Amino acid sequence: MISRSELVLTEKVQDQPVIVQTFELQKIYRTGFWLNQTVTTLQNCSLQVFQGETFGLLGPNGA
Repeated sequence: MISRSELVLTEKVQDQPVIVQTFELQKIYRTGFWLNQTVTTLQNCSLQVFQGETFGLLGPNGA
């Protein structure tokens, strides 16, 4: 649940210019002996990071 203070901060940050923007980003690795198999690790990832906003992405092991 988003608190009111977070909502106000979010509205202020969104008035800033977009620094990073992706649409439907995907990452596919080739694997196998002849590299003839694929593994999709990321699919349809879209995000925007605004100036002044802090963004972090952590995996299951915390890295």
